[in-house]
Amino acid sequence: MGPPIDRSSASHAAPVAQVPPDEDRSNWEIPPHLWGLARHYDEYPHPPYAEHAPQRDVPPRDLLELARFALWPRRRSLAGVRVLDVGCGTGAQLAAIGMRHPEAEILGIDVSARSLADAADRARRCNIGSAQFRQLAAEDMGQLGLTFDLVVLGGVLSVSRDPLIVLQAALSVLRPDGGMVVSVAARYGWMAARSLRELVDLARSAAPSADRLRYARKLRAQVAWPSGVLEARQDSREADDGALAELAVLSPPPRPYSVPELCELTAQAGLRIWQFSPRTAYEPERYVRDGALKELFAGLPQARQWTVAELLHSEMHAHSFLAVPQGFEPERVGLDGEDWTEVQPIANGLWEFAVSDGAVPEEAGRAGVATRSFCGRSERIELRPWQRIALELCESGTRVRDILRSRRLRHELAGLDRADYQEAVRAFLRRAERDELIYLVG
Repeated sequence: MGPPIDRSSASHAAPVAQVPPDEDRSNWEIPPHLWGLARHYDEYPHPPYAEHAPQRDVPPRDLLELARFALWPRRRSLAGVRVLDVGCGTGAQLAAIGMRHPEAEILGIDVSARSLADAADRARRCNIGSAQFRQLAAEDMGQLGLTFDLVVLGGVLSVSRDPLIVLQAALSVLRPDGGMVVSVAARYGWMAARSLRELVDLARSAAPSADRLRYARKLRAQVAWPSGVLEARQDSREADDGALAELAVLSPPPRPYSVPELCELTAQAGLRIWQFSPRTAYEPERYVRDGALKELFAGLPQARQWTVAELLHSEMHAHSFLAVPQGFEPERVGLDGEDWTEVQPIANGLWEFAVSDGAVPEEAGRAGVATRSFCGRSERIELRPWQRIALELCESGTRVRDILRSRRLRHELAGLDRADYQEAVRAFLRRAERDELIYLVG
């Protein structure tokens, strides 16, 4: 994993100073072309941070765990894993990782001094001792002189003047078997958001940022916007205006990307997209019922399948994906080998489970349903009672052999002999992995 991060050069105390006024920038650590960006996020930090509730806005998804499942499924321990959160903002993603993985070393960088101060305070209040911070531009991350197992680029490419340089800089600090979690604005779901920006520009082009933001709030509240981007920003409290300010105030506004643009950009940087997240949202067969269409889409190259899924969804307002260096082939864990009962299936916590309200086969009893949403579309999977039990047993540290020994599960499938019982469970776990209900690790 490499030597530990030098705490003398990246500490909680380092970024506390506020952005200097225009007449005093001699000691500012970021290049002049980013001064406007830094000023914006000093005025509108995002996501908003509240000292009385440091865990507010911390996402439920753990990006380091996601990377482990997808890139290092046979890695037993994350001790010493080094994470770089580029454009960490007020530290919400960083806190999600730090609270769940105290054994990891985490460094957050950002151009905004106020955001870094909030992030450092959040980390302190959440008792994340391994987190460190530094005011640094994304394209200058190579100056850290460190390498990382995971680099997080949350929205950075959408506000970067030269996203290719940022990706190349990220690759330069990435270990050969490391990965990046990248999130950006998505082109088609941002159509209405761009319309709102144009309205603000037409009516308030030269107005101060606070006036532009007040006008954007009124537009958002009084117009039926067909956009998940704006629906996600319906809270009109001024303290929560960081996200809306990106649309109405930030200049230039965030840049949205299509799947083909992301594939080309990552390839130019020496990377390749390993998978989008959630993976199933980028599988065309999830959107069509016709068998001929499913067969047609399944025969397309991977990148074209992602593109087709984006078009079929039509309302994606964000893309999140894992990228790896070209030449790195992550391991895969499956249920086809002789040691399949030693595999560990871990339930995906982003699904919600409830009793099914649909038609249920008599022999299945009262079935369950799993649901999750992505950019305004919901996935729904019907589950038989024994399948729900199997998923409940998919916990960290539990192996397939432990699930097979469950008395509850065996009781539900009492009519099957041993071989058929094992095969029924294996077939369901295969399907659950395809549907991303579970992850498989070694």
